[in-house]
Amino acid sequence: MRGKVVAILLATLFVIMTVNSLLALRAQEQDSLDESNRRGQATTHFIAQYLAYSVVSYDYHTLELILQDLTRSHDVLAARVENNRGNIMANIGTEPADHPAVRRHQAEIKLNGERLGMLRLSFSDEHTANALAERRREALMGQLLAIALVMLTGFFALSAIVLKPLMLFSAVIRRNLQVDANPLEPVPLASQDEIGDLAHGFNALQQSLDTTRQKLESRIDLANRELLSAYNRLEKQAEDLRESNRDLEQKSITDSLTGLYNQRYFEKIMLGEMAQSVHSDDTLSILLLDVDNLKLVNERQGHHAGDMMLRRVAQMIGSRVRLTDVACRFEGSTFFILCRRATISNAVAIADDMLHAMAQNSGGDEPSIALSIGVATIPGVHRVTSADEFFQQADDALRFCKQNGRNGVVHYSMLDRLSRTAMAT
Repeated sequence: MRGKVVAILLATLFVIMTVNSLLALRAQEQDSLDESNRRGQATTHFIAQYLAYSVVSYDYHTLELILQDLTRSHDVLAARVENNRGNIMANIGTEPADHPAVRRHQAEIKLNGERLGMLRLSFSDEHTANALAERRREALMGQLLAIALVMLTGFFALSAIVLKPLMLFSAVIRRNLQVDANPLEPVPLASQDEIGDLAHGFNALQQSLDTTRQKLESRIDLANRELLSAYNRLEKQAEDLRESNRDLEQKSITDSLTGLYNQRYFEKIMLGEMAQSVHSDDTLSILLLDVDNLKLVNERQGHHAGDMMLRRVAQMIGSRVRLTDVACRFEGSTFFILCRRATISNAVAIADDMLHAMAQNSGGDEPSIALSIGVATIPGVHRVTSADEFFQQADDALRFCKQNGRNGVVHYSMLDRLSRTAMAT
């Protein structure tokens, strides 16, 4: 800013001083030229009168001597005297062609009012031009000195009166912006001029901003606490809702009587596991278990006893399945077990283990439990293209088991051989 102020002051002073100097020099130059013209004209008239007696007496020698004395001066370049008929009586000096300035004056030579001839003088303005040039140099030096003095005085005065307070303003504003000051730093100015009024208004505005900010921060804190409380309540409600959804989802896929997965979950998982097994060429087996004597127990002892029997079967299944297996109550007295990566022999061994475990746990006051188990495995003896076909194989094996003695295990791959044996007997 100081540089801009200096440039403005310098340009303004230079223009003002230059215009004033030019006007003053032009006036002086015009005055000098007018004075030189007056003196030249007066000198010409005086010499013309002085030459009157020499002209009337045709004293050529005297005329030449007088003119020679005139041309010896620095101002007169040439002098010529002509008689009344225009003949040259004396001619001394010449006018250089490249001379910068020549003033020409003429006066009639008279005696007792009678015109005798004409005097023509040529004066040089070199002396006057040199004087004017010297005056210009002096004026220029004075102008430069005046510009420097005025500029320095104005600069220091402007710095003390305007720039210093403005810099103080700028420093305070910069500190308030860089530091999170609370309250804001006031401007320490107490002058009684316009800048002091500006500082007073600025401080009042800062104080008002501090008050407003404190109120706003208080409201923001209150709003934040309320929002946080509302957020916590919503988060609690959302968590409760997620928990309820998980419970509902779990209940929607869980059999309420046995605690195993239900038929809905069986249908959902069967499609995915079937597609995954076919895609990755993994072995997959399924077991269909049916309680043989559930209908008889329901008829003789009531449905409560039948429900207890189903719970016992579910507990046995849950204790015997592997961690990778999935057990479901399919419908009524039928249970479904999906065994991942279980070969035919693995699946049959799992079914036999469940059959024997159920037989060992039967006895006492509780009715005995007999199970028929049908097993199917892919890839198997026949190509399976859908989950329905795969399930149908296990269902066919279970039906064969129930039709041929019950309380046993039949794998779908054994149906042809077992059918032939049954027909032979």
